Amino acid sequence: MADNVYAPLPTDTTSPLSDDAHQALFGMGPWQRLISVVTALMAVLMCCGAGSMLTLGAATSAAADAGLGAMSLPLALLYLFMAALYLAPAAFLWRSASAIVLLKETGAAEHATAALVAQRSFWRFVGIAFLVIMGLYALILVGVMVMAVVGAANA
Repeated sequence: MADNVYAPLPTDTTSPLSDDAHQALFGMGPWQRLISVVTALMAVLMCCGAGSMLTLGAATSAAADAGLGAMSLPLALLYLFMAALYLAPAAFLWRSASAIVLLKETGAAEHATAALVAQRSFWRFVGIAFLVIMGLYALILVGVMVMAVVGAANA
């Protein structure tokens, strides 16, 4: 029954949700799982990129161009930070998808609640990340405009 997202709920269901609400949750579960796995893989690839930067940076700093080697540590740390940011939404989506699977198997209301709580956490994280990124964009834009004005005044 777990393979068919349109299978009826167990007869001993205690969920107060309508069948349409169940079907909507059941339809989201596989997509949440997919996005969760892909996002986690992206975090792993970012960690590999950070490791590559550190390795190449160490090799480059031993060679003639020490400037590139000096930049590899901050960039690697930035990549590791970004990888950590990718893991949070992946975990929220995984939790929601797992709760949906349990809801499908048992029909218990607490699994529907767990799925929705994980979804709320996911969207809260995405919203906060969006606001932070927009704030950084605004700061960068102001900084570029200030540098342009200072550069034009000094020219």
